[in-house]
Amino acid sequence: MQKSLGFTLIELLVVVLIIGILAAVALPQYEKAVEKSRMTAAITMARTVRDAQEVYYMANGQYTNDMEALDIQYECPKGFICTIRAEEDQKITFDRQGKKYGLIMGFPHRKVKALATMYCYALTSNTDGVRFCRGYGSPMTGYSDSYTRYEIK
Repeated sequence: MQKSLGFTLIELLVVVLIIGILAAVALPQYEKAVEKSRMTAAITMARTVRDAQEVYYMANGQYTNDMEALDIQYECPKGFICTIRAEEDQKITFDRQGKKYGLIMGFPHRKVKALATMYCYALTSNTDGVRFCRGYGSPMTGYSDSYTRYEIK
């Protein structure tokens, strides 16, 4: 009698099942790591813009909406909608596309001094966004709108 050197169907199914379970566990962690790296890129860009805006403010007495006037290479991080409202609200926003949370960097000479900081915000009803922002800093209190804010140091 000759012995077969291949794998049985049961052995192959068990291996596929184990790989499926490992993938199901690893994929959410991978997505969280990618999301965190995107937010870190936004934080880095926000700090760069803030510093460049401060140099511009010291030279001209006001902030600018024109990124060409700043001495930096500016590129909105992937997956974010970036808005610079330096002259009006004295801030830059990085809204995460389709996620209902994001990052706001208020400039130091901002009219509303309590918001002259960097913070992650999320729609309060967005539990995933609030949980995500909670990992970045301490809660900011005293606001009556529908957003939860966490200050980033």
